[in-house]
Amino acid sequence: MSYNYQSERSNLFTEEGADILIAMRDKCRQMIKQSGAFVASKAMESVTGGCWVMLAALDYMVEKGELERVMQPGAWAQNEIYKAGKDWMGK
Repeated sequence: MSYNYQSERSNLFTEEGADILIAMRDKCRQMIKQSGAFVASKAMESVTGGCWVMLAALDYMVEKGELERVMQPGAWAQNEIYKAGKDWMGK
């Protein structure tokens, strides 16, 4: 079984999932302020929880316009690069 955002998205709305989403959002904002972009694996380093829920948190922030994925053909999910999206609230 592989990662599927549509399957994992609902896990973000559990108590554990919300904790992961908040921690991921905080880490992403910190990294964007520091360098303007980040690699997914760096956002996942300091967060405890399921890897698929962490990937879902990143996809959710992309869905909401807070992050934008910098497309890299053939890149594994943990190697994807993200930058601030049009609705980024990290001011």
